[in-house]
Amino acid sequence: MGWRGTLWLAVAVLAAGALYWLTTPTEPVAIPRTTLLGEPRYVDPRTPIPRLLQFDPSHVVKIRLTVPGAGQLELVRRESAWQGAADPKAVNEFLEALREA
Repeated sequence: MGWRGTLWLAVAVLAAGALYWLTTPTEPVAIPRTTLLGEPRYVDPRTPIPRLLQFDPSHVVKIRLTVPGAGQLELVRRESAWQGAADPKAVNEFLEALREA
């Protein structure tokens, strides 16, 4: 490349730099508080987590689980024991896990 090509290249680079300098905002751009889906960008870890289900496991008296093609299982609480359950303690742990989810 000759000296004229080098000169034109330098002029083009200077023009591009001047255009960038003139069009770039001097103030920082404000970042929106929410994402495109409406979710907050920052969640304070001290805020309580909303629960999916709000219930007291001690008030549950019947659980019915249905599996298509395999039938259904029904557990009934009588006093403090679950009737129809192989492991009543596991049923209580299941209800506690549902409450915490």
